[in-house]
Amino acid sequence: MKKLLFACTLFFFGAIAAQAQDKEAAKPALSKEKKAELKKLKEEHLNASFTDAGVKDEQATLAKAAIEDANKKSKELKEDKVLTEEEKKVKKDAINDEKNEKLKVILGDKYKQWQAIRKTQKAAEEEFAAKN
Repeated sequence: MKKLLFACTLFFFGAIAAQAQDKEAAKPALSKEKKAELKKLKEEHLNASFTDAGVKDEQATLAKAAIEDANKKSKELKEDKVLTEEEKKVKKDAINDEKNEKLKVILGDKYKQWQAIRKTQKAAEEEFAAKN
């Protein structure tokens, strides 16, 4: 019974590892120029999202700071070689939850509208990355 359980566990972890490799392989490798274009597109989209949602300049500045802080924390987390992928996922989710809570406070009643705009923009950004 122990051998069967051990074999199933090995199979399970092997399948997870293979799936993680497939996800990495699915990400398109962009040239420096395309990465720069994508970064510019993302910045334009972010600015437009605040304008389209009717967010005041002061709120947009605070929201950008919250987003930048979360991005910095995520980058540091990604570079951490001590944590497992599962631990990183849990911490990444916590970072995103914290960011979203800050954005809800900053944007107030504009948050849901802004979030809907960002969803469509992110889809366009992913499409751009996939094409290039």
